[in-house]
Amino acid sequence: MDGDVRQQRQIGPYRQLARLGEGGMGVVYRGADPAGRDVAIKVLKPEVAREPTALRRLAREVDMMRRVLSPHVADVLDGDVTADHPYIVTRFVPGRPLDEVVAEHGPLTGPALRRLAIGLAKALTAIHEAGIVHRDLKPSNVLLVDGEPVVIDFGIAQAIDSTRLTQTGMLTGTPGYLAPEILDDERATSASDVHAWAVTVAFAATGLPPFGQGAMEAVFLRILNGRAQLDGVPEPLLPLLRSAMSRDPAARPTAAELIEAATALDLGPAEVTVPDAPAPDAPAPDIQATAIVPPPAEPARPVSAAPPTRIAGPGEGLPGPSRLAVAPTWTRLLSAMVVTTAVGVTIMMPVVGVVLSLGAVFALRAGAALPVSPGALVHALGRTAATVPYAAVVTLVVTVLLAALVAVGAATDPVGACAWGTGAGVYVLWAGPGVRGPARGLRRLLGGAAASPRRIGLVGVAFGTLAFLSVVGAVSLTPSLAPMYGLQNSLDSSLTRFQEAVG
Repeated sequence: MDGDVRQQRQIGPYRQLARLGEGGMGVVYRGADPAGRDVAIKVLKPEVAREPTALRRLAREVDMMRRVLSPHVADVLDGDVTADHPYIVTRFVPGRPLDEVVAEHGPLTGPALRRLAIGLAKALTAIHEAGIVHRDLKPSNVLLVDGEPVVIDFGIAQAIDSTRLTQTGMLTGTPGYLAPEILDDERATSASDVHAWAVTVAFAATGLPPFGQGAMEAVFLRILNGRAQLDGVPEPLLPLLRSAMSRDPAARPTAAELIEAATALDLGPAEVTVPDAPAPDAPAPDIQATAIVPPPAEPARPVSAAPPTRIAGPGEGLPGPSRLAVAPTWTRLLSAMVVTTAVGVTIMMPVVGVVLSLGAVFALRAGAALPVSPGALVHALGRTAATVPYAAVVTLVVTVLLAALVAVGAATDPVGACAWGTGAGVYVLWAGPGVRGPARGLRRLLGGAAASPRRIGLVGVAFGTLAFLSVVGAVSLTPSLAPMYGLQNSLDSSLTRFQEAVG
């Protein structure tokens, strides 16, 4: 398809002028509209264009993107997903990417940094109000025009990713700017963009990605553990960045709240002056050089259609055998072993299991928002308390159903029915449908164990042994409600009468 488009001179009503670059989702051309105004045209790749689901979703997203009107967003002008070569049209913005500005002139300081933080927050607010998630906010997708940021390529990554066109082991986004919940296989939300806002602003303030560089897996591990390097960030800005980088998406401020908080910041008088155009005696560049000056190793691209970066799949680009690209799979397996152990212990000793599980899930939720603050503790306590009625209902229903099996001739021990019902309730506390906080915290905690084969082996054997013993104990030992023996006698008596009535 690329060859066909390159040979034609018209893309819909737009005149094609030059091929500018190519990314994961399409080929980008410089063009002109019927009135002669400069535009950027992204023509979708065949693998996207052949997917009816992708095109239907993209058509809806284009309609939504056209409603985003903000001086801090490169607006979408047009699009036709029913054409032979589906395309999206956006306007040019005469600016330079933030990453290039920082590389050439150093980190932003003072009013320049404050202006960037406010402008990006305003851009996200406009995007989110239209019901769109950017999903790939990063320095190369932010252009500076007279010191003001303009966000490009919004909504497209969201539209494409939602069709599940990405292959197994691939993510739409850039490793160091992904939110932790995306790494946990959850859908990106506006809170994910807020996390990316904080990472982008931190980069602008320091000149370095806060979660580092290098092997993809190492970067992911730092994100999942909330280990952001913020040395060099102005002190007044630190609390806002840490809040926006919270491990728990619900604890992050909204984009609108970022505007208010960033506006109130005093970052000092220093400012880096960044020229947006060459000196008068310099040779005049063509229009694309004015719109974007691309990195030396990459082809030039228009400001509005930078494609999302493909993250390497498992095993790609990782140096040496000391790292495993399957670390997320191992952390999930280790987490499952921990939950199995907790449920098994609960079935053997319901009271002890419930107390230990409540304490553990509370600690995991509180640790998700590092550093732990009183507000994080209150938030974790509230979230944990909110799941208790859910777990109690599950416990009651499972207990009654097991006790009622006597009606079909199954000999069910009353205390055993209560123990297994409590085990089901404890599972809900850890990882029941709709309960994700403890599992996320557990995977983050175990992330370090999945960083090398040696650790995986040691921790896997230990946790696997505990899980095995707990399962054996649950199915072979008589449950005990110690130290609440009075409660055990009451439940035994009540469930026995219930079984007699049912029988």
